Amino acid sequence: MGSENLFVECGSCGKDIARSASACPHCGATSGLKKWQWALILVVVLLLIGLLSDDEKKDITVHQSIQAEEEAGEVDVLRVLPSSLLLAYTTNEIAADNTYKGRLVQITGIIEDIGKDIMDNAYLTVRAGNDQYEFRKIQVFTADMIAISRLSRGEQVTITGRVDGLLVNVIIREAVIH
Repeated sequence: MGSENLFVECGSCGKDIARSASACPHCGATSGLKKWQWALILVVVLLLIGLLSDDEKKDITVHQSIQAEEEAGEVDVLRVLPSSLLLAYTTNEIAADNTYKGRLVQITGIIEDIGKDIMDNAYLTVRAGNDQYEFRKIQVFTADMIAISRLSRGEQVTITGRVDGLLVNVIIREAVIH
């Protein structure tokens, strides 16, 4: 083992310092993030927060728009069994995307789970078949917090939403709960 592994170059003065040193003994610079790095991190975080809040507002607007179109009979909704939708995606994701992605579908199924994802978006999962231990499910995202809060696991639900493709589960967004 050489001594080259014990030392690193100081980012400020360029002299060798011990890898374990919290500050350079020559110039006093700390080995932590520099101010500009913290500023960059802060800007990125603020941009992400802004994008996420815009998406939530858009989801609520789209949700209201889908409901209005359904009530007026102006929207083309494809009614499909959860098992058929899941089978299409597990058999051939590309073909399933060509058929379903971006389209409004209506499914009726049994609720297996209700929760929030890491971005605090409300979702429910619908069982796609008789096997409760099946790995993939239909995951439905909705901005309608009142409707989703009234649901329970094991309950039958009918939803209309836009298919967003396969990401472990088949994803349906902008869902309206009936």
